[in-house]
Amino acid sequence: MINRIELQNISKRYYNNWLFKNVNFTFDKQQSVAITGHNGSGKSTLLKIISGFTVPTKGSITYHGQATADTAFEHISMAAPYLDLLHDFTLLENISYFNKFKPLQAGITHGQLIDFAFLNEATHKPYKYFSSGMKQRIKLALAALADTDVVLLDEPLANLDKKGIQWYAEQIVPLLQNRLCIVSTNNPDAEAFFCKHFLEITTYKTEA
Repeated sequence: MINRIELQNISKRYYNNWLFKNVNFTFDKQQSVAITGHNGSGKSTLLKIISGFTVPTKGSITYHGQATADTAFEHISMAAPYLDLLHDFTLLENISYFNKFKPLQAGITHGQLIDFAFLNEATHKPYKYFSSGMKQRIKLALAALADTDVVLLDEPLANLDKKGIQWYAEQIVPLLQNRLCIVSTNNPDAEAFFCKHFLEITTYKTEA
């Protein structure tokens, strides 16, 4: 279980350039938080640090609850344009593989997940042949329907058409309630309209 994530002086440097410095922020259980900023400002990098996908140059991150730094990934699901499923696996094979690490919420079957993402005709289709919109829908569905305390979404509307955007607002967002949800976005009105708290990453920009 994760009921709080605490960032303490989180800083990230690439080569000689600091992307951001001294981010201090606490994400509490059942909060919805938007990380905002322009392209290249470090939103995705901070989300990766929170997920444990990458490490900060300086600072520390603490997961409160029963999780530790080594086990936090078990309690976090994430969807992002740069995170892909296994290309040669079919949709059903990918879901089965994903569930070995992130079980679905109680009562949700593989078939129901496929129906939810309206991908019925692609059940046995290799992921590498999916359109960008199909890929985004299954990644969002897996993240939202996983039995996790924390859901991280990086640019959730990327590659979605009008129907997909409506699906996100009406079907995905309700599944994020009562969990800690963090959305990285440069379009908060569309992607993070439900968020009550905000972290503006450019506040932590530095020229030094």
